[in-house]
Amino acid sequence: RIEKNIITNYSYSGNSSSITKAAASFLWDIIIGENIENILSRNIQTIEKHDFVVSPRRKRAAVIALLASRNAIHTYINNGKIDTFDTVLHNT
Repeated sequence: RIEKNIITNYSYSGNSSSITKAAASFLWDIIIGENIENILSRNIQTIEKHDFVVSPRRKRAAVIALLASRNAIHTYINNGKIDTFDTVLHNT
């Protein structure tokens, strides 16, 4: 849920790995109350900075919810952009 460009509620559902579920739950703590523009700059480094560190093989699983959130924001603001794993893993 977005109100006045601020994330006021967040949920994630899906049949995913335990790392993805944990990362999605963790993301709640760093997304609620944030301006949507701030979320568009978040990436794997943001997640790791908050001590949610995973092995290189698990990084994609750790950013799926963030990637989905960023793309939902792109849809919401209708800017025609679509982020990819490269965007959130390599800040491209």
